[in-house]
Amino acid sequence: MNDVSGPRPLVDNRVSPVDDLLRAVAEDPERPLLRSRSEVLSVGELADRAREVAAALAGRGVAAGDRVALVAGNSIDRVVWMFGIWWCGAVEVSVNVELRGPMLAHVLTDCDPTLVACQDDLFHHVRDAAATEVMAMSALQVEPLDMAVREELDAAQRGFGPGELATILYTSGTTGPAKGVMLPRAYFSNLAQVWIDRLDLT
Repeated sequence: MNDVSGPRPLVDNRVSPVDDLLRAVAEDPERPLLRSRSEVLSVGELADRAREVAAALAGRGVAAGDRVALVAGNSIDRVVWMFGIWWCGAVEVSVNVELRGPMLAHVLTDCDPTLVACQDDLFHHVRDAAATEVMAMSALQVEPLDMAVREELDAAQRGFGPGELATILYTSGTTGPAKGVMLPRAYFSNLAQVWIDRLDLT
């Protein structure tokens, strides 16, 4: 007889990827988490680097609820920035790196970002399309944080609820101007749990 019980229920206390990361740090900060051709980042290293980005963004005036447009391809740095934006309560706007000209300008105008950050080789394309400040991701001045600042950042992010806006992800725009899809903080954690359950990952 077939199992028709359906998917297992989601974990009901998932709040955000940042909260998930902090739990993972508490369990085993040395566990490898991200791997590229040139680098391996542990759970604890991702948390440290993301906190540094969060503190540096806050130092530039980025506050909770502000939108930070991120124009970058898949990389460890992109993941670090994404977590850093979430960590300070800001909203990460994922921008397709293939966009140019009017289509890029539409997204960068529509999301009304406080800051636009991009990978270095896209700086000129992005700067020409943006109506607000643009910076290369490598230009952000990050510094190691003392324990007091780390604890302050962690305490602040725990004040953000699962339903608060985390990311705006734009549609492909094939039938008209791209539209921003608003995704809450818990969406990513619960989506990860769905894939863990369906693929039986350990």
